[in-house]
Amino acid sequence: MNPPRRKPDEAERLRDVLRHILEVARLGAWTRDLLTGEVWWSDEFRSLLHIPPDEPPGFDEFFRRVHPDDRDPIRIQLKTAYESGTDTEFSFRAVRPDGLVCRFE
Repeated sequence: MNPPRRKPDEAERLRDVLRHILEVARLGAWTRDLLTGEVWWSDEFRSLLHIPPDEPPGFDEFFRRVHPDDRDPIRIQLKTAYESGTDTEFSFRAVRPDGLVCRFE
């Protein structure tokens, strides 16, 4: 049995609510479709990591901004989550274009 489909206008309204919550709370969000490999970044995620709006989302682009000492631990944690099919949370340091290192939880 399939869950009921939401009306397109309701789905769009929920996306708008999520965008607003992320912006107000200064939270970034991202997702990865494990079947297609497609990555999505929220506008706030881009803003927090100083990613230009015209840069396509992807793991190489993300890891370019992650502090070099944090890259391998994050890769291992993500691989474990993908293989087990579970969600994960991690903290990391990012290096901004101006060289400032910022911590994300």
